[in-house]
Amino acid sequence: MKAAVVYTDILTTVSSKYAEEIQTKEYGYGLEQYIETRKDDLYGIVHGIDLTIWNPKVDPLIIKNYDSSKLNLKIENKNYLQDKLNLDVSDKPLLGIITRIATQKGLDLILKKFDEIMDLNVQFVLLGTGDPKLEKKFKAKEKKYEGDCSINIEFDNR
Repeated sequence: MKAAVVYTDILTTVSSKYAEEIQTKEYGYGLEQYIETRKDDLYGIVHGIDLTIWNPKVDPLIIKNYDSSKLNLKIENKNYLQDKLNLDVSDKPLLGIITRIATQKGLDLILKKFDEIMDLNVQFVLLGTGDPKLEKKFKAKEKKYEGDCSINIEFDNR
């Protein structure tokens, strides 16, 4: 790791905060002095949602825009999604995962606990593509939990 820190062109981390933290003894694990000397080449790249694009207040891809003062409109988006995906329109919590369908993403672990998850009286939506074996297993769960499970082997921003 020391050689990588010293000789790489650019250093990146999962956030600006973490870029700061790894320059300290607590989080640097003995590399903090080397990382600190490379701070001009160290960038924190945020993982997660870019709120300038995926902001429900202005997002053109959702049915009803909302913010913290209009949270009641959020339900209209949920109901639309339930209807579009042939789920029962209900007030059950809806769990959604958008990902590459792969064991590296933990989808095999979700499959192992899938029945227990569904016993919690929830709905489940999966959007993505990947390992055909895992895709097939999820599609079987969709049949088992018709009305509460929608497995979508594709990508679709809407």
